[in-house]
Amino acid sequence: MSSISTDILIKAMVVIGLVLFFLSTAFVRFSTKIVPESKRVVIMRFGKILGSRGPGIVTLIPMIDYAIWVDLQPTFHYKYGNLLTSDNQMISQAVTVEGKVTDPEKYVINVPNLENALSRVIEIEITDIVKSKSRDELMQRRDWLEDQLKDVLYRSSRLWGFEVSKLSIHDTQ
Repeated sequence: MSSISTDILIKAMVVIGLVLFFLSTAFVRFSTKIVPESKRVVIMRFGKILGSRGPGIVTLIPMIDYAIWVDLQPTFHYKYGNLLTSDNQMISQAVTVEGKVTDPEKYVINVPNLENALSRVIEIEITDIVKSKSRDELMQRRDWLEDQLKDVLYRSSRLWGFEVSKLSIHDTQ
């Protein structure tokens, strides 16, 4: 009888050991993130920001911590069509914005979707500028238009933890 209870005890300990091994490897797997140099991770715990981490190995508490990945050098492409100029002609503009995230925490807190926020700022500004200029003026003064947009974006996006490094206008028609 003692050998039967010893066998059951050994089998139970092996099963418990295997379960603990798989649980611990799963915990390590889900709690460890590797952040590349071009990204950062903003960690939130119960709705509060703990800070941004990276590059390198970042440890989270599964099901308690929430990681928001932030690309530090995003590029956005926008196309605005059917813009009416002061001489009643329709034109379209394509805008490319390149920049860098200067503060990942501000980026996460202040703007839920940076791409949409930038698009709205550009759309409002470009519509106002195009309404006040003729088609020929816009074609000749593309550099001026780029500078105006970059200035407006710089002022707006600075509060969002984003800095515009390059803005270019393509396909002016």
